[in-house]
Amino acid sequence: MFLTLEDPNAKIKGSRDPLGAQAIWTAFGRQVIANLTTQTNSARGFTILLLGRYLAERAIEDERISRELALDAFLCFEQVGAYVRHVGHGVSGDIRGIERVRSRLHEHGGLVPIRADASGFILGDQRVNGLWGLFSVSARVSRLIPDGPVGLTPNAKLFVEREYLPTLQPVMDRLLELISSGGNLDTSTPDAVFSALRIVLSESFTAEERQFYGEYIRDGRHVRQARAGLQRTFCKLLANHVNLAAATDRNDVEQLREAARSVDPELANRLNRIARVEAVLAPSMVLFDFILARHHREVDEMTEELHERWEVAVPNVDVQENQDLLPAVASIWGETSGVANCFQRCQQGLATGNYGVALRALLQWHRYVMNSRGGAPWVVIGEDGALDVRYRAATQELPTRDDLGELWRNGYFIDSLKGVTRQLGQAA
Repeated sequence: MFLTLEDPNAKIKGSRDPLGAQAIWTAFGRQVIANLTTQTNSARGFTILLLGRYLAERAIEDERISRELALDAFLCFEQVGAYVRHVGHGVSGDIRGIERVRSRLHEHGGLVPIRADASGFILGDQRVNGLWGLFSVSARVSRLIPDGPVGLTPNAKLFVEREYLPTLQPVMDRLLELISSGGNLDTSTPDAVFSALRIVLSESFTAEERQFYGEYIRDGRHVRQARAGLQRTFCKLLANHVNLAAATDRNDVEQLREAARSVDPELANRLNRIARVEAVLAPSMVLFDFILARHHREVDEMTEELHERWEVAVPNVDVQENQDLLPAVASIWGETSGVANCFQRCQQGLATGNYGVALRALLQWHRYVMNSRGGAPWVVIGEDGALDVRYRAATQELPTRDDLGELWRNGYFIDSLKGVTRQLGQAA
């Protein structure tokens, strides 16, 4: 099992993800996409990350700031980048903090504050939820940035200096002063800093940018332990066989798997495993939501309801073929956790239409996951045999049997790779 990168968005927040499904789909997604996370879907986001770290290091070298203030300088540059992209190029959805960017522009008439505090932050917690918190791990795994708060790897530094410095050099002193000491950025009558960055942060990419970001980000060619060429092949298949602008679904993965059979059988096998594990995870997650909306109901009563809705079996679940998934699930959650056994019993219930078995397996699966976090289960079977739901959910209509065949709930990082591939173009 290839595990190289934890997705910041896959971390458990509070007690969410009651079945620990994120840990499972993340591990399977890493088999095909080695460096991206659910959030790193913007090639220009990496441009701002690299420039921000480069400029912070320059500010330290010029003795404008101490090393301890490198993050503050980066946050200021992230703010500048967001205003330049929104005002200069009309970008909205690709900017983290866009609502506050719009609000500040309206409030300040285009002369916006750039500061490393609440008066300048474009997110409630810009350190965690901005590019620093969400893009750094991916950039580090891609070997664009080293450990620590400043600087770039040698190849990334050479690229920044060759590609961006000719445009930025005439305004470098003013730009370093702005991110070091804070100030205001004029976006209504753009000054030289704004104009230079508007060129650098264009929505179109130069040939040199496409080659560099394609190699490091889209294709993941420098990720340690990743199988050479696999992600590059996957990018080509994405560009040629699915809609890069649409969210990934089961049909996408099945098309990609079939297309991969003739060009990369190992990739086809990994995509097949993703399709099979999702065929268990997606209906399991739906069923758990179903449980949370059935306080004081008995399992047998719920089983009848499921039989009426889903009939004799859930599509796409092949217990025999899925035997190879169990060691991976056990490895992810620990051999003694019991999760793999519950996964096995749940899929058996789904595959045979024995929904009582599936429901009871889900309750135990959930209990194991919550125990591992030191928390109490959200739902148990009471002494009277009825469900005692402590964390209740609103009643939602179950998908139909026809919908079950297309059910897809988890990302496997494919949408992020679609986004970057769409922006940069497919691998050559």
